[in-house]
Amino acid sequence: MPLARAIIVEPDVLLCDEVTLALDVSVQANVLETLVRLVKECNLAVLFATHDLGVVPAIGDRVVVLKRGSIVEEGPPETYSLRHRTHIPASF
Repeated sequence: MPLARAIIVEPDVLLCDEVTLALDVSVQANVLETLVRLVKECNLAVLFATHDLGVVPAIGDRVVVLKRGSIVEEGPPETYSLRHRTHIPASF
C-alpha cells in the first residue's frame, strides 16, 4: 500500500494528491479516517489536494481554494464556500 510506504520513513508532512480519486464511497471513508488518525497519532501534517468538494470537510482543519495558482479563499472547512465550485480546494 502506497500510504504505508510513505509513512514508514516518519515524515513530518505527507502530500496526498487526489488519493480518493476513483474510489467508491466506503473506501474513500476508510482512507479519510486513516489519514485523520495518522494526523492525530503520528503528529503528521497532511497537504491534501483534491477536486472532490465532498471530502474537503472530512479531512482538513484549514482549506485553501486556488484559482489559476492564486489563493481566492482560505479558512476552516466550515466556512468554505461552495460558490467556488470551479476552484481547486487543497486541505491541510
